[in-house]
Amino acid sequence: MIIIALILINLILISFFNFKTILIILFFECLSGLISFAFLKRKSLGLYKFSSSQRIDNSNINDIQSDKYYQKLIDHFDFPIFFLDKNLEIKIQNNQSILSYGKNTSLPVSSVIRDYEFIENIGKFKKNPKFNNFIWKKELPERKTYKAQLKYFNNFIVLQVLDFTQENNSKKNQELYLTNLTHELKTPLSVIIGYLETINFHEFSLEENKSFIQIINSKSFEMKNLIDQMLKLSEVENLVKTKIKINVFETINRSINNYRELFKKNSVTLITDLDSSKNLFIDFAPNDLDIVLNNLLSNALNYSESNTTVTVLANLNIKKNQIEIIVKDQGIGISSDNLTKITEKFYRVDKSRNNLIQGHGLGLAITTEILAKNGCRIDISSDLGKGSAFKIIFPLS
Repeated sequence: MIIIALILINLILISFFNFKTILIILFFECLSGLISFAFLKRKSLGLYKFSSSQRIDNSNINDIQSDKYYQKLIDHFDFPIFFLDKNLEIKIQNNQSILSYGKNTSLPVSSVIRDYEFIENIGKFKKNPKFNNFIWKKELPERKTYKAQLKYFNNFIVLQVLDFTQENNSKKNQELYLTNLTHELKTPLSVIIGYLETINFHEFSLEENKSFIQIINSKSFEMKNLIDQMLKLSEVENLVKTKIKINVFETINRSINNYRELFKKNSVTLITDLDSSKNLFIDFAPNDLDIVLNNLLSNALNYSESNTTVTVLANLNIKKNQIEIIVKDQGIGISSDNLTKITEKFYRVDKSRNNLIQGHGLGLAITTEILAKNGCRIDISSDLGKGSAFKIIFPLS
């Protein structure tokens, strides 16, 4: 439209002015046009720069929004997470990492997690990105084991710090468990092999060979008993049974009757006080309470000397809203150091008497596991040289 208007104006000028005047006017029009073109060009470049700068600002805004999004996302995790740059400086932390190590953005992660093993392993990761999964220990004061995992994500390196203490201890316990089991099986097996090699009907009398066979038979049953206990422990740890109503009085009496003759044979007096449990019922898995009571009575018998007493009590503790069964002996007792360990698998208080006292240190481990599965617990008290008391506590529903 502007161009058409200018053409019409020039036609009018030609009809009213002479040629010289028209040339002057056209000259100034061209000059004005050039100036206008230059101005518009500068203006358009300015607008372009402005819009480009806007795009950069928007990009920054997107980065900020992304950081906020990552922050919100990782705050949901209950273990420390760090977003690191290529120099392993901290850019983003979740709440758990701030709680564990403090807020330390823009600092190298190796100056925040100051454990020697961690710093050493981070150095290895710098040299070789494939070294992105490692374990380190913090001995003091926590005595904890941690696992670090590093992964590349967009422009970040994501560091996760996981508490690996329980898994590490579990692995150690399994290794110890297998070592102890091997040892327990090896002892009777060595005796069996030894006596099998000893039997000789040409060199030894019939009575001597019979005694060898009796020892072999005894050790074979010992191995069978150990395997049975191992299977029972495995069953207890993994199998969940349906509970039924159990008559406390009847169950205790049944277990006591199984051991009454054995106590008499070993000259150990058995005293019972069960009257208060006659009408008491508890919710318990079938046969589990029999196993618990048999283990406690067997334990009391094995660690009691002749002419001592074992007492079995059952009562209702109304104040504490619980049923209590107590097996108390006058045996060798347990030291305070051993008291916290006796429920561990294969642990025996008096290791010097292994050949005299039957058992493999599994009875109390099974007992504790059964009680825990049934929502109960055992309290153990003891005086070294005077005896021990094992109290089973059943909370009333």
